[in-house]
Amino acid sequence: MNQIYTLLVGIHIFSAILGAGPLLLSNVILKRTKDLSELKYAHQGVEKLNKAATIGWIALLPTGLLMGWINPSLFRMLWFDTSIALFVVFSLYSEMVIGPKMKTMHEMIRTCESEEIPQQYKILSSKLTPYDWFGKLLVVAIIILMVLKP
Repeated sequence: MNQIYTLLVGIHIFSAILGAGPLLLSNVILKRTKDLSELKYAHQGVEKLNKAATIGWIALLPTGLLMGWINPSLFRMLWFDTSIALFVVFSLYSEMVIGPKMKTMHEMIRTCESEEIPQQYKILSSKLTPYDWFGKLLVVAIIILMVLKP
């Protein structure tokens, strides 16, 4: 059973890296573009990274819960329960708040004809920033709880 638990921990850590990495970098990638063609290319890359991140996020919950099933004392630890709660909050927040805003921005870029980045895109991007930072804050809080186990 110890080997299974160790394997789950490894999968869980890999999933966290796969899930959090793209999330923490996607807006940096998008904001460094200079013209529309770079932005379109960046959006394509971010979409691919987000697919990989989704796989990582999907694997996190079952591996975490399985580790708790193998070691039930985890469910009596505040850091573990808080991490699960924050994970659920982040997942819902990402799907219901950030996702639709990003989808609007992706569609705007796909349908744009000129070579300049549309002003409306820039406005939407700046409005998304505080929502994105809140999402990143949730992810960093989860990572801190999982690493430090206070």
